Amino acid sequence: MGLSVIARRYSNALFNEAKCNNLLDKVHDELKEVVILYSFKNSVLFKLLNYPTFSFEERKTNLLKILNHYNISDLSIHFVILLIKRCRINVLLLIYSEYKKQLDNYRNVLRIKIIIAKTIKKEMLDALIYRLKLLFNKIIKYELLYDMSVLGGIKLELGFLIIDDTILNRLNKLSHSLIV
Repeated sequence: MGLSVIARRYSNALFNEAKCNNLLDKVHDELKEVVILYSFKNSVLFKLLNYPTFSFEERKTNLLKILNHYNISDLSIHFVILLIKRCRINVLLLIYSEYKKQLDNYRNVLRIKIIIAKTIKKEMLDALIYRLKLLFNKIIKYELLYDMSVLGGIKLELGFLIIDDTILNRLNKLSHSLIV
């Protein structure tokens, strides 16, 4: 079984439990905090959870001390302990990513990266967001990125869907058609 399938299953279980306990946002924030604490290779938490010299009980006890310092809920703590017990802590980042997708889907949110070469007027950006909202019938949350290499135009990244109307893309297509 692939890690993404495993992450999706754990994420589904956590999401459903958080939803039942009305803790969707709290669990999201806590999971993000644990991912940040865990992601630093030299952090105490990373060493504690990955070094085989620690027994499960030692990991659990020390994990409780660390996470209680950050005021993490029992649901999130028990979830991380379950991941340790089942040797799935290495999937934590994927689980967080899946949880975030589920939360966005539940809230009818679409996250978009807008890549442009230079700043645009607020009115143009607002009009683009409005049209995307109408097109996808979702709440649009966007990240505006500047990349001088696109030369001009706009590139939208909506998960796996990429809409590329940049000058760089047009030049690449033109050069490819001239070569063929």
